[in-house]
Amino acid sequence: MMPGVYSSEVAAVVAAGKQFNEESIQHDREFIGAIYKRKDKFSFSCARGGGKRGGYESTARLPVIHGMKIIAIWHTHGNPLADQQFEKRREFSPDDVELSRKTNLPVYLITDENKIKVFHPNDSIKHSQENMYLHGSGWSDGEYVTSFNNK
Repeated sequence: MMPGVYSSEVAAVVAAGKQFNEESIQHDREFIGAIYKRKDKFSFSCARGGGKRGGYESTARLPVIHGMKIIAIWHTHGNPLADQQFEKRREFSPDDVELSRKTNLPVYLITDENKIKVFHPNDSIKHSQENMYLHGSGWSDGEYVTSFNNK
């Protein structure tokens, strides 16, 4: 899915959030997609169906679109209130950190509060022995970018 053309990377992320975040929360599923750039125009895609109930995991193939470059990845974490450790869903997971570092792309998180945060490949992480053992990485708060109203 490739809806709309936007004036900035962040505007494309906001548009993705407005389109998919409510459904992500309602069904407690992670959604993921790419942000594309061609010249000074930006757009987004969404890989539907990859998210598993519980919001933490998604597998997806992001489409490569002729003439456009993938410059970022965006995703949601479902409904944090469905989880006893709900605050973790408002942070970048070790898998999110690893995705950013493996792709060398910024990864945006759209939270249940319609806040947009970003993690860049070289950003710092919170280390814990358990996370390092299980994931080779840690959690991150990321950097707040903006928020939006879904109405």
